[in-house]
Amino acid sequence: MTRTQTEKIEAWIQDLPDSYKSPGDNEFVSSEFLNLIGGYVLFGIESGRILYFVLTNQHKQAIIHADDNYLGSLRGITLLIHNRTPSPCNGSLEIVEDWMAYQGMSGNPEFDSIMARYT
Repeated sequence: MTRTQTEKIEAWIQDLPDSYKSPGDNEFVSSEFLNLIGGYVLFGIESGRILYFVLTNQHKQAIIHADDNYLGSLRGITLLIHNRTPSPCNGSLEIVEDWMAYQGMSGNPEFDSIMARYT
């Protein structure tokens, strides 16, 4: 990951509601997962097995394969993905594969105005 990508991901995280960043909140997502989700949403970077299951609506598989760290954040991860990310980036295997192939929001002109906020 490049420095520019890291900076844009950090800016994206700053734009999220505090509930996703506040330990103890039922929507809390650890910074590790926020960075993975941001990398996927903005740049189509592969996010790892558990997030992949959530992105492709395979929640049973996500629960089965999750460690305690993931399980603690699974509610927040699911809410974040379904409420705060573009709908063309999640929902099925094909959608997720296409999103990664297009390099996320950065590779889709439809999202140019949003990506400009993170420069």
